[in-house]
Amino acid sequence: MSIAIPNGPRPGRMRPGPARITALAPFALLLSMIATSPGMAQEAANTVRMVPHEARYDVSLLELRSANKGSAGGIFLVRVARSCDGWSLDSDLQVQIETQEGGATLIESRSRYEEILTEAGGRLIFRQSQSVDGTPLSATAGEARRGPEGGEARFERPAGTTLSLPPDTAFPVSGSLNAMRRLFGGEKMVSQMLFDGGEDGALLTVDLAAGTPEPAPEGVRGDRDLLRGRMLRTVTAFYAPDQPDSEPLSTYVSDMYDNGVAARLSIDVGLATIDAELSAIRRLPDPEC
Repeated sequence: MSIAIPNGPRPGRMRPGPARITALAPFALLLSMIATSPGMAQEAANTVRMVPHEARYDVSLLELRSANKGSAGGIFLVRVARSCDGWSLDSDLQVQIETQEGGATLIESRSRYEEILTEAGGRLIFRQSQSVDGTPLSATAGEARRGPEGGEARFERPAGTTLSLPPDTAFPVSGSLNAMRRLFGGEKMVSQMLFDGGEDGALLTVDLAAGTPEPAPEGVRGDRDLLRGRMLRTVTAFYAPDQPDSEPLSTYVSDMYDNGVAARLSIDVGLATIDAELSAIRRLPDPEC
């Protein structure tokens, strides 16, 4: 369930309701300075665990694109839960942006993923939608299956759409967990094909860690014991599979703990880049299976 440049303001773009950093070269350069021995890397990776949780982020304005002055407010809700055979991931972004020139604009983005893990690969049930001032912009729903030799996504919405998935395509939760473990284990960069329910199909995803993360603010309510441990500023960029050297289609950056909780992130919603800062966190129980 998302963004910025090391040690500076956090610009970025998040896909899908999540939007574009022009190059990854500065991040790759910083990563080349990180060195971890193989033994230390394996030990660090083994400590990474995705904790089931619900998180609330308060939204504020980071940057406007079409106006000199304005404001933004809203909430971003994320829920990551375990199931007996996999994970579910829900996100809900609601933000109102006000500009001197254009008045108020309400942007909403919702997604739900249910990921079932199997010995042969996995299955993803997905549903997502985006709207502006109540007018739908896009919506997809369906089911995808994957395995070592490839997979397929069948859409209920838009009806009749079917896409082929490349071999070893990852889904949102397992893909994120794979990238987390490898980055916290000391790898400089993680590349994988990822399908998140978009009509573009699977995209090349490049994850890396760069810069100094900022811990969650002191005023976060709830289970604050989840806000401990190692942190990374993680950068994720999406590319068309046949254009890996082009400008990313979208990028997001988050300040992440090694349990999968993000302390803060920024989201590009087209009209503006907004900042989402953690304000409440709650641990979710494991299922009784």
